[in-house]
Amino acid sequence: MLHKGRHVFTAVWITICLIAGSTAHAGADTDRIYRLLGPKKNLQEAYNRAERLKASYPKDHSLWYIQGQAFWEAGQHQKAYDHFTKAIDLGRSTGDVYFWRALMGNILQKFDSALADINRAIADPGTADQLTGQNRKKGLLADRTIRQDFFARLYYLRATLYLNNFNRYDEAWTDTSRAIQESMEPIPGHYKIRGHLKYLKHDFQAAYQDYNKAVDLDPEMTEAWKGMGQTALYQGQYPEAVRCLEKAVSLDPGTGGAARDLGLAYALAGNTAKALANMGLAINKAPDADNYFHLAYLHHLRGNSAQAQKNFLRAREQDSDILNTRKLWLEIMPDSSPVIPYFRAELDKAATYLAPKTAGSDQAAPGITITGISFSPAPVRRDTAFAVVIDFKAHFPGRAATIPTAFYFTISRDGQVIFTSPSQTIQAGNGKPVQWTHQMNPVPAAGQFTLTAHLSHGRKTAKATQTLDIR
Repeated sequence: MLHKGRHVFTAVWITICLIAGSTAHAGADTDRIYRLLGPKKNLQEAYNRAERLKASYPKDHSLWYIQGQAFWEAGQHQKAYDHFTKAIDLGRSTGDVYFWRALMGNILQKFDSALADINRAIADPGTADQLTGQNRKKGLLADRTIRQDFFARLYYLRATLYLNNFNRYDEAWTDTSRAIQESMEPIPGHYKIRGHLKYLKHDFQAAYQDYNKAVDLDPEMTEAWKGMGQTALYQGQYPEAVRCLEKAVSLDPGTGGAARDLGLAYALAGNTAKALANMGLAINKAPDADNYFHLAYLHHLRGNSAQAQKNFLRAREQDSDILNTRKLWLEIMPDSSPVIPYFRAELDKAATYLAPKTAGSDQAAPGITITGISFSPAPVRRDTAFAVVIDFKAHFPGRAATIPTAFYFTISRDGQVIFTSPSQTIQAGNGKPVQWTHQMNPVPAAGQFTLTAHLSHGRKTAKATQTLDIR
């Protein structure tokens, strides 16, 4: 009887082990893998070990979860997202996995799913403890400070999503305030977001203070410098706006928005030459309707009506309702802002340039019109060859199909001509747009110069200037 009973017990024990084996977890093995994601990272080995364990534990979601973190550390965000999703499919329902997938979804611009995931992570009261525990397994700090900062990260991520993708500003404000409250030490990104929320409320002075706090904490934060510049601009503090926006452009020369705002700051400060140079840089980075619109008005202020007309038309090509777009922007801005008179004058002048022409008004008088001066590459770099590009039209009704047009240009600095190009004859198509390129040798000096182009045919002449900014 005992003998028989022992066989029954053995059979039952084998059955239990088989069932347990099909759903078991790698347990202590995963703890060892976490160490490979710590200070002495070995991401490939962490991935490989988890992959080998899948053969024994095919339904262990923790292995997919760990591999997702390895892919995140390696910057492979789509693969990380997919592995976190697989962990969820296998039954992981704790807040930690939703936090990580929300982070990846935000990077991958899956904003709806990212918001749903971060809501799940916040709804789980254990999320911060789970993430802190995993930090401990990795050999990273895992004290109360880290736990508090995980809470802050949850609310900061949701605030970012609310602000940037859903225009839910009240919720973004609440979550940003909670993130600042939970953080054990000041975080620059928190103050940058709160500054932007204050900017949207047109509380420019308070917004400036938050942006300033952000750059105190992180002097390399381009967006905060840009925010400081914008809020200083709208308060009429033009020298401060120039200082902050110059810094933003220097930190990230590819930031077209900062270059545009810097151009506006220079324009409002009365320096249209530097305003034109920066607006040209903005156009190179972002050739949109607003940038062409502002560039056109700067040309008008400098007396170049042909260039003003050309760029107002380009703005309308980008946005067929550009006048109404700019009018709505003016209506949103507070009347108390010192910049309003400038932008109203800009809008009024644009309406004049873009007014429908009467019959016969397009019959241009004979002559030469310079429609553009640019440089390639832009901005021009010291000790680097570049090209001067001239756009013009020679219009002589009733003349030959080709108009021989004399061309030369000068480069000056502080009112003194320091270079004069050889004169050339361009065979310009009569009445047709012409683009002429002149190659220049490298210039060993940096600074701002003025290039003046001269074109002539017989007694008809044309002249136009452009700022040459060599960096």
